[in-house]
Amino acid sequence: MKTDSFTLIVTVSLFVASLMATVANAQGKCGGRPCSSPTTWLVSSPHHASTVMESHARGYADLLRAQAQYNLITSQAMLQAAQARRLQLDNRVKQTETFFQLREMNRNARFGERSLAWPQPLNGPEFANYRTVVQEVLARNAAGSSDRSRLNQACRGMDQKLRQQVRLHSAEDYLAAREFLTVLRSSLAPSPR
Repeated sequence: MKTDSFTLIVTVSLFVASLMATVANAQGKCGGRPCSSPTTWLVSSPHHASTVMESHARGYADLLRAQAQYNLITSQAMLQAAQARRLQLDNRVKQTETFFQLREMNRNARFGERSLAWPQPLNGPEFANYRTVVQEVLARNAAGSSDRSRLNQACRGMDQKLRQQVRLHSAEDYLAAREFLTVLRSSLAPSPR
């Protein structure tokens, strides 16, 4: 509604301005004909209208161009806002997945399940002894006996070996293994007294 009234106002004001220009030109010193010479348009720059109808057309064209630019910029902004929202949702999904994976790892470690899902960098033969110690400690913890010092010692040994092999693994795998060890260290509840 605002656009229609704005268009009407602009059209009426352009009409009034052109009518006034026509009257002023008719009353000019050139005896009712345009005061400019017929060859003026050849040497003058084309930045202004030479007739009343042309000025109407240029004004209307500028109005349409401005509306089109507004529509284009608005649609681009809406697309960028939608893309930002999609990326935000993707990040939240990844955070939630990570949270539940860590919670499951923690639950497995606390209840001593023998089938721990070891990250790929910790599956090598050089970590076999450490994995055995961790499995034994977790099994004893499930039976009511806690040996935090053995678990911490095994985790420290795995961490040292992992740091020596940092260049052999991707950054993502390396960080997942470090996070796994951190959760594993904190997995044993303090022994009840």
